[in-house]
Amino acid sequence: MKKQSAQDFAVIHQHVLRAKQDNSLEDESQAFHHVLLGTLFDLQDDEIDAAITDDHYRVAKGDSPGKDRGIDAIHIDERMTPPVIHFFNSKYTADIEKTQSFFPSNELDKISTFLSQLMARDSALPSDINAALHAKVAEIWDQISKTNPRFVVHFASNYTEGLTVEEEQRLRSSLKVYSDFTCEFHTQSSLANKLARRGRIEVNGKFKAIHKNLFEKSAGDIRALIVHVEAEQLIRLLCDNAALRSDVSADMKGLKNVCISEDAFDDNVRVYLRQGSKVNRNIKATVLSAENARFFYFNNGITVTCDRFKYPTSQSSPIIELENAQVVNGGQTIHALFEAYNEKPASIEPVELLCRIYETKDAVLSSRIAETTNSQTPVKTRDIRSIDIFQIKLEKEFEALGLYYERKRNQHAGKPKANRIDSERCGQVALAFYHKMPLEAKNKKALIFGDKYDDIFSEETTAHILLLPLRLFGNTETERVQRAKGQNAWLRYASYHILYALRLLAETKGIPLEFSQLDAIWKLYSKAKSALRAARNIAKKEQGKEFEDVLFFKSSLAKSRTEDFIAGKTASKPAPRFAPKP
Repeated sequence: MKKQSAQDFAVIHQHVLRAKQDNSLEDESQAFHHVLLGTLFDLQDDEIDAAITDDHYRVAKGDSPGKDRGIDAIHIDERMTPPVIHFFNSKYTADIEKTQSFFPSNELDKISTFLSQLMARDSALPSDINAALHAKVAEIWDQISKTNPRFVVHFASNYTEGLTVEEEQRLRSSLKVYSDFTCEFHTQSSLANKLARRGRIEVNGKFKAIHKNLFEKSAGDIRALIVHVEAEQLIRLLCDNAALRSDVSADMKGLKNVCISEDAFDDNVRVYLRQGSKVNRNIKATVLSAENARFFYFNNGITVTCDRFKYPTSQSSPIIELENAQVVNGGQTIHALFEAYNEKPASIEPVELLCRIYETKDAVLSSRIAETTNSQTPVKTRDIRSIDIFQIKLEKEFEALGLYYERKRNQHAGKPKANRIDSERCGQVALAFYHKMPLEAKNKKALIFGDKYDDIFSEETTAHILLLPLRLFGNTETERVQRAKGQNAWLRYASYHILYALRLLAETKGIPLEFSQLDAIWKLYSKAKSALRAARNIAKKEQGKEFEDVLFFKSSLAKSRTEDFIAGKTASKPAPRFAPKP
């Protein structure tokens, strides 16, 4: 059994304490849900709250008690094709001495029984679970009726171990009866690794080219150098030892466990997952194979931007010096090379590759290089946009207002949460408020940094334009947290629709959509909520027992009915049936 790590425990615990404070939670076990889901997925706090089905958590939030059946959270990732449904069972202890343990196996039977009823669409299941889990079951059954989703069962804790070998085998055997079911384990060390963050440090260094195999081109504000280089030289250049980075004559053969400098990848829009894809595994396998001398012909090489490069033009095998080097393409290649080197140092010796180096201090140009050289395989669009010049300008404008705009997720994690402005949240509220797409704002976030990006973030987009719907949404969320109970439980699904209704009501009263009118627009909240309630109640009456709030607000009917009520019209079409029959 692994010994507990004080450092790993502390990293997780500090994040848990922060989540507890930020979300006004009662204890650390509730906060652990936020840390876990926030670490594994790109979710906002309200999305995390909506995903949590743990009864202890839900009762603390004011919900009626019920059964969670061993399912602490369910996240339905509709960005994937097909959708992926994630189930979570998690445990947390604030006592480091208790973390040296296996995950408790008594949860397996509860989860297995729940999954059996879920997949059989047992009509008795909805009456034997709490309201939050009931809503998730309705969503899952709806997904199954429309698509062929994948399922992942997660066991997560700050313990040092997952399940015992025997219990894990029993779990995997029980999941084999279903198609497209897998399981994952998250332990103290793996979670700490995901949470660990470092400040950016400028990476300077030198490397030696092969013979005179290089080509330079320049045009005004940019210089480009294409060079043939040994992999060993790049490993040394991009390691986390500043002295070693500048010593081109260093003997790498005796070095063990050379670590990569992640600071050299801050401008790389691709997220590297350690051996997480077939591409990564194939790169490493080639280096370790008998064909490693042919690596140059199998690989596209890497692309580096820097503030300045220099080298003697009259020498063979010149030494090239870089200032503030950033690998903007080829992160997978470099990481795979490091892993191969640490596994078998001699495997790197015959490996050569192509390196493209761009010298420029033009932020727009550097962003375009990073984006255009990362078109070979999919990357997260938010990562690409984070280095867009519009995002950088917004960050500076918010900074002047005393706020911290996060182009990248958790970019300003050390700052007060109340002063942090998340770019994705800005996109969501803008999509609902200005672009009349409340349904998409909640359920199709990919549009924000994808097809709708140029509409949401343009030269006309200022900090105050984003702050208006952002503050309105914040007020709406405060109301939701206080009142989404009992007959008002439907509010937990309606925040973006209420935001849209506020915009419609402001227009009917001739109130400009300007930040200076924030208070005037917010006074329309009660009318906006009433319009949503009326639209929801009619649909509920039409659908009867099959009605589910979560599915109603995932439909276009919620928007059209609300528009009708605000415009003084009556709905003319009956509501379609959304909930699948058990």
